[in-house]
Amino acid sequence: GRNNYGQLGDSTTTNRLSPILILAGGIKSFAAGGHSTFIVKTDGSLWACGNNPYGQIGNGTTEDQLSLVKILDDGVEAVSPSTCHTVILREDRSLWATGLNRYGQLGNGATGDTTVPIKVYDGPANAVDTGYTRSYDLLPTQPDDSDRDSLPDDWEQQIIDADTGDTIT
Repeated sequence: GRNNYGQLGDSTTTNRLSPILILAGGIKSFAAGGHSTFIVKTDGSLWACGNNPYGQIGNGTTEDQLSLVKILDDGVEAVSPSTCHTVILREDRSLWATGLNRYGQLGNGATGDTTVPIKVYDGPANAVDTGYTRSYDLLPTQPDDSDRDSLPDDWEQQIIDADTGDTIT
């Protein structure tokens, strides 16, 4: 496939017409988005490569990464990359984010970008997904009393359109 930003992780920017081996074994899951690739290994570590102009890979730089670099040592459950930011679900059900935050898409109550993953929600989150300027998490529909204190006041509004502020049900 296309490899103009190193998103295949083979240390080049050469497009490939057939599969190549980048990592053998130990892969729990992977995700691709916005010319970058993320791998969650079975040990819970997070690895990434590819396009990185906003720090969305999360390795502390804004330089494209032509080969896989370790982002987090352990505790990663899932990852959802977008074109300009990435959201990470940790095993403790917390959410972490990195990259462009011009529209508040990282969910930390600010609009400053970050080049390393920062905790944006203590949890409990069950799943995560991203769009170009949006981030979504799946919260419990009926949290028990011990979870209610950690949820935002409007937790029952499951999805909010970041452009219009309208609740989507």
